[in-house]
Amino acid sequence: MTDPTRAARLAQLDLGLVVLTSLAAVLVTLSDLPLALRLLLDGTLVLFLPGYALLCVLIPSRGPSVLEKLLLAVAASIGLTMLVGFGLAALGLPLDRVNWATALSAIAIGLAIVAWVRRWSRGIVFTLARLPGMPLRQAAIALLAVLVFADAVLGSRLLAGGQFGAPPEQLWLLGGGDSTAQLGLRAGPDGGDYLLRVTSAGNIVAEYSLALGQSEIWQMALALDPVEAQLPLVARLYRAGEEVEIRYVTLQPAALATDGG
Repeated sequence: MTDPTRAARLAQLDLGLVVLTSLAAVLVTLSDLPLALRLLLDGTLVLFLPGYALLCVLIPSRGPSVLEKLLLAVAASIGLTMLVGFGLAALGLPLDRVNWATALSAIAIGLAIVAWVRRWSRGIVFTLARLPGMPLRQAAIALLAVLVFADAVLGSRLLAGGQFGAPPEQLWLLGGGDSTAQLGLRAGPDGGDYLLRVTSAGNIVAEYSLALGQSEIWQMALALDPVEAQLPLVARLYRAGEEVEIRYVTLQPAALATDGG
């Protein structure tokens, strides 16, 4: 026969929903499902789930009213989201949707497990509190303040992300003296296969097929004959299999490089 007390201890439906919704948010982020569904689950993950799980850890009993718990959960989730951003940046990880969703989901699930253990050890069953007698106007103002703060924080992050993207490919050609030139390439944020061609007066001086990793740097000392050293050199960078250059630089005979890409 099932122990009703033990069964009640295990019946923590709200924490189960936190875990399931967090997992669903990550799966939706990795998929091509409709944008509305992704926004709904990602918004819930950013603005509610981690904060609610944290409140359940700190206050395992019924605690605050529904409205108070909602507002506190939103505020706590925003704070945790900001901390996740600082953590990802400190680890050198891209601040993209996948990393944010994965980190926030892991935090929400971890906190939900801790909250479940605390409730189970104390024999606390989840119950829905009644709404308090808080005036509707005050509740609306409090919720609006939280949402405005969330919009400012998340909006600033999106603007910053748009202004400071990963650097593109970088190409340089510098005079080295003694009829030599220093040729270098830094791959883009995703790396890839490149074709690098150096010409002098329309004639190909050197050509390199390169396979570089993310932001990998390649350099070469280019030896020139006396005739080539007296003519402008042009280095052109192509993606493998493409005919349109993505970068080019010119080295004048006086060893003054100008970037044209």
